[in-house]
Amino acid sequence: MENVFLGIGSNVGDRVQFLAGAVRKIREIPETRIVKVSSVYETEPVGVKSQDAFLNAVVWIQTPMALTVFHSRMKMIEKEIGRV
Repeated sequence: MENVFLGIGSNVGDRVQFLAGAVRKIREIPETRIVKVSSVYETEPVGVKSQDAFLNAVVWIQTPMALTVFHSRMKMIEKEIGRV
């Protein structure tokens, strides 16, 4: 099993729902387990200041997937939950 620490965040729309949706989709991946989800933190944007504040969290995941395969799956989840 690989331990993955995945940072998630959103600064558009219903930020809490985007984070919850990401965690829900990760839970649906066969043989992959969420060990823990951090608290949610609000942070100011860096660089382009004229955008809304972010909500951020870290998800500790254990998966048998190769990390390249896991990364591809995370990109698919981003599309599924509407990330532009």
